[in-house]
Order: sequence, then structure tokens, then C-alpha cells
Amino acid sequence: VHVLCCAFLHQLFIVHPAVLQLLHHQGYPSVCLPILVDRVPSMHVCIGLLPELAMTASVPRRVWVMELASRLCEQYATTQALEVAQHILRTSLLDQARTAPGQTRSFLLASSKSLKRLL
Repeated sequence: VHVLCCAFLHQLFIVHPAVLQLLHHQGYPSVCLPILVDRVPSMHVCIGLLPELAMTASVPRRVWVMELASRLCEQYATTQALEVAQHILRTSLLDQARTAPGQTRSFLLASSKSLKRLL
């Protein structure tokens, strides 16, 4: 079932790139990230969306974007992916430094696995 769904999404993202953007701006459960990044080749397009997606104020959303970034960089270890990951790390950590210490701690704990993949 995963194979068929991922093949369908890949074709959908190629024919209608706006669907890819809309889906990622709305978000989806992070348990789907490993499957989608691994089995939907057109997910590499999301690398270019990451800076825009990371501009959210919500800690859970930032954690989700960090996980997406780490999975994409793991799958597509290109210069562009690594530069985008560095940008997201810098901006996310700087933004978290400006927030309450409890929120920073929550963010770091929630995104620790993603940070480990990126580093």
C-alpha cells in the first residue's frame, strides 16, 4: 500500500507542484516523514521550501520542520541541502534563544533526534 500511495504522490507532486507546497505548509504527522522522504523522489523539492517553512513561530511546527530538514539532508546530501540545513539550524537556534527558557528547552528536547541527524 505504501508503494502505491508514494508512487501516486510522486506523480501528483510532479504534475501539480502547488500540491506539494500546500501539503507542506499545512503539515502532516511526522511519522509519515521517513516514508515520504524515502519513497517519494519528488520530495527533494521540499529542500527549497524549508527556509519558508521554518519561519513559523510555533514550537511544534519548528520541530516538524527540523525533522523534515534532517530527513531530507540524510536522503539528499547535496550542497544545497546542507546549506539550507545550516540556515535552518542558525535561524531556529537564534529564534529560540530569544524566547522563554522553557520554550527553548522544549524545542531542543523535541528536536534532539533531528539535530543529531543534521550534525
